Amino acid sequence: MKRFVESYLPAILSDWVRTGTVKLEYRSLKTDTVDENIFFSQEEAARAAGRQNRMWNFALTFVRQQGEHFTEYANDAFLAHIASQVPELSMGQWNRDRKDISLFKPIALNIHSGHAQGLYYTPSFIAAGYTNTTSAQEELIASLERDIQALKTEASGDVPILKIS
Repeated sequence: MKRFVESYLPAILSDWVRTGTVKLEYRSLKTDTVDENIFFSQEEAARAAGRQNRMWNFALTFVRQQGEHFTEYANDAFLAHIASQVPELSMGQWNRDRKDISLFKPIALNIHSGHAQGLYYTPSFIAAGYTNTTSAQEELIASLERDIQALKTEASGDVPILKIS
């Protein structure tokens, strides 16, 4: 995930998202955490930042500073340190919001819907909603396929999935 965020996501954002061609949705499906409780805690922290329109800032800061895979680095102190670096994030509100039980259900629903669509890793991509094939769609799919293939070549472990529907 870190390699993807640092090497490939900036181009996707500038070429596709910021031009209005593509809408990027965040749905975390899996992280390299020790157990499910840690995963849910970090996702609740990201969603709490999202209540202040700072979820992407939180998530990208988290990824850039993530610790060793499959360790217990993503504890409360780490999450608070990440949140403290997010511009204009009210720490008091963030701390209150991340304890809100209503954040749990959307996380579980995202995992379930992702798995139902055959997606198991973060990041994954679905190219959908097109009524007919356009050159922009073909270019986007080719670009994502190149990025995913490059990641498969450079990295071991989980790589993004691209589903076309």
